[in-house]
Amino acid sequence: MECPQCGYILGPFDTQCPKCARVGAPSQQAQPPGPPVAAMRPAAKQGMPVWVPVVIVGAVVVIAGMAALGVLAMRKGAARAKAVQKPIATVDASALWEEFTSDPLAAGQKYKGEVLTVTGPVYDAGVDNKGRDFVSLGGPLEVTCFIEPDQVAKLAALPRGQPIRVTGRCDGSVGFVIIRKCVIE
Repeated sequence: MECPQCGYILGPFDTQCPKCARVGAPSQQAQPPGPPVAAMRPAAKQGMPVWVPVVIVGAVVVIAGMAALGVLAMRKGAARAKAVQKPIATVDASALWEEFTSDPLAAGQKYKGEVLTVTGPVYDAGVDNKGRDFVSLGGPLEVTCFIEPDQVAKLAALPRGQPIRVTGRCDGSVGFVIIRKCVIE
């Protein structure tokens, strides 16, 4: 629209002419050419957007894949657990403790991380300050075996001095030899 006084071309939202300062009423302003903005929008579609089913199908595929991998991992873990329990040696508790006290480095290299069957008399059995069930073989500072939860019933029935066999993974020595994940035979 042009200013009626000076002929300056006004913008669609100008309410005053920038050249001559004539004030014009907003109703006198020209509307932009073409249909109103609301008429230019496409009609809203009814129903679900296209991306929703795509996201749902993708989520199902991912969850199914994760479940399949989890099942495979559990199967491998079960096979590994059976293989882990095959001991490399059967050792007397006092002899094992003696090896670790006489040459800790050599004994650590030989036994640490390996599955052993340890034999010896029960010195003590109970629960440590971290809530773990254990049985000590030999003496107070010889071999401490941390028992698996499904073995606790067997642990309760062990009298002091009774010779037993325990299979588990050797974790080395910290003043006494530690055997973890033990199963009482």
